[in-house]
Amino acid sequence: MGSASAPRGDEEDLDKLITEFGSLVDESLVVLIFREQGYQETRKALAEISKDVRDEEASGFDTGNYYGSEGGSNIEGAQSPSLTNSGSWATSDYDIGSPRTAASAMADDFQPLARDQLLPDTADAGATPEATLKSIFPMLKDTDIRRALKESAGDAMRASDILLNIKHLEETGQRLKGIDAFFQLDGFPAKKSRKKAHTKEKETGRQRLSVDYKLAPLSVNEQAECAERSSTQSAPPQVSMTPGNCVDQAAMAEKSWAAAGASYAAASAATRRGRSDPLFRQVAAVYSDRGREQAAVARLRQSAAADAFVEEQSSADVIDVHYVTVDDGVRIAVERTQQWWVKLGEHRIKKARNEPLRVVTGSGVHSAKGFSRMYGEVGAALERAGWKVQPGIGHYLVTGKK
Repeated sequence: MGSASAPRGDEEDLDKLITEFGSLVDESLVVLIFREQGYQETRKALAEISKDVRDEEASGFDTGNYYGSEGGSNIEGAQSPSLTNSGSWATSDYDIGSPRTAASAMADDFQPLARDQLLPDTADAGATPEATLKSIFPMLKDTDIRRALKESAGDAMRASDILLNIKHLEETGQRLKGIDAFFQLDGFPAKKSRKKAHTKEKETGRQRLSVDYKLAPLSVNEQAECAERSSTQSAPPQVSMTPGNCVDQAAMAEKSWAAAGASYAAASAATRRGRSDPLFRQVAAVYSDRGREQAAVARLRQSAAADAFVEEQSSADVIDVHYVTVDDGVRIAVERTQQWWVKLGEHRIKKARNEPLRVVTGSGVHSAKGFSRMYGEVGAALERAGWKVQPGIGHYLVTGKK
């Protein structure tokens, strides 16, 4: 972290980044990335983040309303960069979209810290570190501020982190009172005396584990909110399967994968920061939850794109699962075989024998290993589902039920 006497150039660079990207990216995230990577790398990352944020806003998709809402089932998007103009995909082993892009998506329910709390060295020139911190934390005692400055060797920035922790503990009612907290900062083990050094060291270690574990437990309201949120997400949302939206769905899946990857990257950065500042552990949890939500949406969009693609290249008695992922190909083959069987009607047994269903998987000649995983997996899945299957070159014929 920087100190109260941080170079003016760094402050100017940070101001430029906040002015340029503050409307698209939360200020706390800008500060966090800037401290980790510096001006040039931060600007590159934020430029990519802001591009994805603009694309997400332009698409009209709201991930906040996607779960647990009745109207959040239709997903529309732009043309996928992972598909050619002709709509063909690379190989059956290729995933439609993966978390490769270092974009970012900030959790809506995370309230970022104010910049004057993160950067106490931006106070009026000439003010002492103690006066600056007192103006930022007026509710804390002078002894808390002096103690924090002493613990941080006069570094106002590090002292502000300690005071943020104390402020959080007081607001949540977790700060120790009386003799238990006398001359000891909350969340930090007491200093070891030279007398009985080994015994004190063992006790201090146990105290650190206990305090860290119980530092910020969920309140009753937060637990209820988490339980309600889990119940609304237990059933995955339905995605529009309208024919012809293959490219759109794949493009939206790519964006969701990018957003999920960015959330996980932010969670990782917050976790590293949480080693010294417990408040960032909550930030890491928020980012991690958001990443899981975005990854779930990406998987649904990816499956929707596969369904739409297969619909475009199939017919009443042909199911062509070429160029989709193996998992999606197996799922679609089994589902559409059952639909074909139902549509045959009353004399389905005779019709199936005379006009069998053709399930095309490809033989894998153009794949890297020279054979098709799709072919083997689809055949095995159809047999497990109870269908009579006749193998062919790159396809199967389904002639009815066993």
